[in-house]
Amino acid sequence: METKTQIRRSCLERRAGLPASRHACLSRQAQQRLADLALFRQAQTLALYCPIRAELDTRWLLQQAREAGLRVGLPRVQGDQLHFLRCDNPAMLCPGCFGVPEPMAGELLLPEQFDVVVVPGVAFDRWGGRLGYGKGFYDRFLCQCRPDAMRIGLGFSFQLLPQLPCEPHDVPLQALVTENEVLFFHAPPAVGEGADLQPVTDI
Repeated sequence: METKTQIRRSCLERRAGLPASRHACLSRQAQQRLADLALFRQAQTLALYCPIRAELDTRWLLQQAREAGLRVGLPRVQGDQLHFLRCDNPAMLCPGCFGVPEPMAGELLLPEQFDVVVVPGVAFDRWGGRLGYGKGFYDRFLCQCRPDAMRIGLGFSFQLLPQLPCEPHDVPLQALVTENEVLFFHAPPAVGEGADLQPVTDI
């Protein structure tokens, strides 16, 4: 098995080489899949990320969530921790740590308030594994969330690998959404619409 460093380099290069038009098309398809899930529609508080380094876009998803009346939190780095601030106006984002757009002000949303946490990644696997940039920010944050909060990875289908190296501190995801499919790695919580909660594959 390749090391995390090797996998990270390969996936980042492939993601960076995705043409802009293709990136936008695949991003919209993946965001639509997530927005169509009952667990998304019935959430009250949602954590999203601001994309960097050619990560799958989330701006359309942010707009849909705000129009649906969800409380949306975006991350802000403080020390070695992620803090999520409520974002009602994306225009107020400013470059923060590592150049990532961050909310400079807003209501602090506590980890236990989130129903759904949408997580970026460099690579994912079919066991709920996730590979980030190696700083551990999301692993530390996810450890603080409620056990019933849905931890959903969002990425392109080429980021999905058969299996990733796993370490004890890695927090597994409960689901992964790409432009092609929705995968659940553990039984999702009952949200009243079981038909939406089955793994979906549309190639």
